[in-house]
Amino acid sequence: MKRILLILLSVICCYTFTLSQNLAPKSNKVSCYSKNRSKGISLYNQGKCAEAKKWFNVAKDCPDKPQKNDIATWISKCNNCNKKTVKNPNNPTKPTRPVNKESEWAKKSYMNITNLDFGSTDGEGNLEIEFGENLYSDLKYLATRIEYDGLADVEKNATIYVAIYDPDGNLLTGTSSPTGYTYSVDVTVEAGYYNSVTIPGWGNNYGTVYKSGTYQMRVFSSYGNELYRRNIYIRPAVVVEKPTETTGSFGFYGTSRSYSNSATGLKYLRDDVSEKGGFRTGAISVNGKGVIIRGNNGYAYTGISTNLADKIKSLNKDNSKIEDVFFSPNGEYYGVVYDSYGYFAHTLQSMLDKLKEYNNNQEHITSVSVNNNGDFIIITDKHLYASNTNDYNAMIAAKDKYGYIYSACTTEEGVIFCCERGVYYSNIPTILENKLKSLSWKPKIIKFTDYGTFIVTDGENTYTYQM
Repeated sequence: MKRILLILLSVICCYTFTLSQNLAPKSNKVSCYSKNRSKGISLYNQGKCAEAKKWFNVAKDCPDKPQKNDIATWISKCNNCNKKTVKNPNNPTKPTRPVNKESEWAKKSYMNITNLDFGSTDGEGNLEIEFGENLYSDLKYLATRIEYDGLADVEKNATIYVAIYDPDGNLLTGTSSPTGYTYSVDVTVEAGYYNSVTIPGWGNNYGTVYKSGTYQMRVFSSYGNELYRRNIYIRPAVVVEKPTETTGSFGFYGTSRSYSNSATGLKYLRDDVSEKGGFRTGAISVNGKGVIIRGNNGYAYTGISTNLADKIKSLNKDNSKIEDVFFSPNGEYYGVVYDSYGYFAHTLQSMLDKLKEYNNNQEHITSVSVNNNGDFIIITDKHLYASNTNDYNAMIAAKDKYGYIYSACTTEEGVIFCCERGVYYSNIPTILENKLKSLSWKPKIIKFTDYGTFIVTDGENTYTYQM
């Protein structure tokens, strides 16, 4: 919806307390929509309505036109341009935007900021955490997207100053920071409404600048006028510890609920297990889709998409190890992870981006789960990630109570985590809770639906199920 504008980086910061840090670079990209729209506005304000309309029509067809835009309004203005009644010269109306406002606009950096969004980039300026997503204390560079309305009728250049305060109220500064600020940056400010500009992130390549807590960012003009401020909550990074040899009892902790036993049965899989024996992992849905995995890549499935079935067959043929297979309870999202960090998935873009990140970092992906709402959990040998706040909080509680997390499963109603010393769960069907507490062995993988079906294994060949 927003347009990315040209950024001119003015300051490279170095963190004075730890390692050297820089503003991450930002790529330059000319917007077809904003360029043609700005020309149209300029011509309209000069009274050249017919010419302005041509530029607005060009902007209307630009591929980067945001969904929320005002082009139709501008074209309508051009159509009515010559239909305006002549005002009585003895009683003239005041212009809507006085021509002598230049100095006032400059004091505001020619923009009226409407929002700040935050994300994270690497040292090359590549986005690692999307704007608006949860931020964690091991982030490298804190990037900011400024949403604004342009005050001038034409494109303007301005310098803005950014002050970032840590949870203790201390200003973050580096050796090149301007006095009283964290950094400054030159920006190009577009005319008109619903604009955005992304300024480079501030931090370092090692993820050591930020701690957990509530930060605050304030944005100022070069005249010292505060333009906007917003708090930033940074969550504690989840440190994945290797499992240790466990002694003593294995625990179960959580809440359960009654359920409607209305899931479609998976008779084909039940018959396959009866004939061939145990399985290591798998996935089930409420509408007749299911798959089980034996050994490295042995399989049985029913009702799944042709694409997923073909991929599982291919992995079996290539003798690849299937780490996990997943789909949402309604079967809309699905995928498989294999050979430590390989993946194949039909799912949300945000989930694909996270899988790609772990693939690029060659992290061992051990467990993946997604529900009908698009909430997902990914567990690797280095990271624990949950897109939903409630799932994230439950994951931290599970780790604190029972240690290393092997696997997770999330649905619309509940979530469960298999850990080295126990199973932590929230709002699961009572039939699953009762089954878990009756086991004489330690479960490592649990997949369930909100309608009472489930599979439970020890990650090797011991299993139980309700499907």
